[in-house]
Amino acid sequence: MMISRIDAKITQLGKQVLRPLTLVAFGFFLLVINALMIMMVSRLVKGFKVSSFWTAFFASIFVSILSIVIDAVLPDGGSVHRLEMPHSGLWL
Repeated sequence: MMISRIDAKITQLGKQVLRPLTLVAFGFFLLVINALMIMMVSRLVKGFKVSSFWTAFFASIFVSILSIVIDAVLPDGGSVHRLEMPHSGLWL
């Protein structure tokens, strides 16, 4: 849960700021960014420990491969539901 929150907020900003370096390194730097995020989460969450940068780096490779496999196996959502605010401004 904490990884997804950090990924949604900080990683996206880091990817935008460091995009030129990522392009030069052919995407390799994304693994470094993900490893740094895993290390940050290990400092924030009790009971989740990462012993070194390389452990986090290989974990980020594993997470990337797992994400590719899950995206390939699960069907595409296809339909997108748009949520609009009612004209009255009240949800209930």
